Amino acid sequence: APKEKCEGETIFITGAGSGLGRSLAQKFAKKGAKLTLSDVNVEGLEETKGLSNRRQALISMSTAKGSTSQADKIAELAAQCKDLFGDVDILINNAGVVQVKPITEQNEKFAGKVMAINAECHFWLVREFIQAMMRKNSGHIVSVSSIAGIAGTPGMTDYCASKFAAYG
Repeated sequence: APKEKCEGETIFITGAGSGLGRSLAQKFAKKGAKLTLSDVNVEGLEETKGLSNRRQALISMSTAKGSTSQADKIAELAAQCKDLFGDVDILINNAGVVQVKPITEQNEKFAGKVMAINAECHFWLVREFIQAMMRKNSGHIVSVSSIAGIAGTPGMTDYCASKFAAYG
């Protein structure tokens, strides 16, 4: 469940276009947080924004469009958030992708994307926000992983490896 008192806090959530990211955005919006939401699914992101705004009419929100799989794009998204709201109080690394195929049939290019989004982007987002958190001696970093990162799952080799990295 989201932190009890987060009114006015700045929260950056990746993978907010659906699922867990959308649910967290809605819950934090009801608590009065300032949200920056990111997802490659632009339609889903806009839908999340609309759902969150209906639940909290006074919410401040930026919709950052773009993939979090490239370090330069991540820096751009982080800068947008900082320009709008200042330092991030809570970072939720939630974005994730998966291809469910036997390893002999997995697409190598997509496997690279799985590792980049599910693991590498965690590093780059933490890098963008941790110095301010350390300076203030305050903040939270959440890295969403999966049981698949601890116990392998057939047909999800790249996903399991990426979630193991996120867990680590």
